[in-house]
Amino acid sequence: IWKVRKNFSEASTTDSPIMVMEDFVVPADELADLLKELEKISADQKTPVRSVAHAGDGNLHLDILKKDIPDDQWPAKVEAFEKAAIKTMKKRKGITACANVDFYSGFAYRMLGFRKEIFTPLFAIARTSGWIGHHLESRQNDRKLIRPANVYVGEMKKVEGILNGKD
Repeated sequence: IWKVRKNFSEASTTDSPIMVMEDFVVPADELADLLKELEKISADQKTPVRSVAHAGDGNLHLDILKKDIPDDQWPAKVEAFEKAAIKTMKKRKGITACANVDFYSGFAYRMLGFRKEIFTPLFAIARTSGWIGHHLESRQNDRKLIRPANVYVGEMKKVEGILNGKD
């Protein structure tokens, strides 16, 4: 599944090297409706998007693509999409959900003069200490979910022998 997610992001950068990545989480049974709402926002605002979701946990990854949007209009387009998405999420969840700092990193990298080919490595370098911290925390806590608000609803199976090579 991680390979698919990585390929999704790479495909987006091939189509539009400049983009903004957003994540949305709703109950899994609301995912299709949320995606329709976000696609309507995209069409209404003429702001292209591409998305992939985890059907099991309601997590939606959405790339807002710059494509042919003129440079002077791009920040306003992203801001307008974000405001509409926040309004949609508030309607669904009853809370105001704001973009995390990663939403703005592409703008900052571009303003600082970094080539677009280095955006992803810069993003990954900045996140590495957090990813390592999550991994260590998970190992110390019997591998409990990192996102405790997510609830696993699948079948519970205990897998024996994974670490010592037994079946």
